[in-house]
Amino acid sequence: MTETPIPRKSEDERRKEAEKQRAEAERSLEVVRVKLVHGLIENIERLRKESSIRSLRERILFHSKIVTAVNERLQILGEKELSFPEEMESVREQMRTYESIRNDFKEIMGLSDEKLESLFPKINSYFETRVQAMLILNSMMAQEGQMVAYSLRIM
Repeated sequence: MTETPIPRKSEDERRKEAEKQRAEAERSLEVVRVKLVHGLIENIERLRKESSIRSLRERILFHSKIVTAVNERLQILGEKELSFPEEMESVREQMRTYESIRNDFKEIMGLSDEKLESLFPKINSYFETRVQAMLILNSMMAQEGQMVAYSLRIM
């Protein structure tokens, strides 16, 4: 049997092939670098969001304690109308805080107005009686509890 010699590549062809492989390795390395940087950026954003969410949850929990205290005060007043301006103002103040929390929640979670409204419908803030005020406060606490649960699910 006669062996046919394997054609050898010229020095120039080997150099071109090596350069091609080096260029491909550099491109692959650049892709890896970009993916690493992208991953780092995502982690930083997640940490920032987690910090904001944690802060908002603490704010909600603190607000819930205040709302509970206001609600207990209203229960002590009995069945009479809310004739004391300080109790009426206290309920209104809690409503303002609730609206602020709701807006912060929307921002931090990146929700649209429609999504926020579907998840946490705006609570009617009109009240004349102690019972109406207590219902509003209870609705606030329930929604804020749901906001905490929603934020835990996201993280």
